[in-house]
Amino acid sequence: MAAMELPPHELPTRLSQALATLRAEGSGSSQCPARVLPQSEPPSADAGEITDKGYVNQRAVLDRRADEVELLHTQPLHPRIVGAG
Repeated sequence: MAAMELPPHELPTRLSQALATLRAEGSGSSQCPARVLPQSEPPSADAGEITDKGYVNQRAVLDRRADEVELLHTQPLHPRIVGAG
């Protein structure tokens, strides 16, 4: 089910469960995110966030969404951030 099809109150629960599942699978820490910030807007090709080959341009995303990236590192968690429960 697509995230946009979920009731708004259910999305954080589903995301937290997904993060917990990744952690339980025991992959290395680089493959086990601890927090997520749902985005209302997908990466933008017009803003250079998508490459010509269709990949996410991480540098452009980090630059364009710097304020949101900073929220991921705040303590206590910002209300928009979902943690691994």
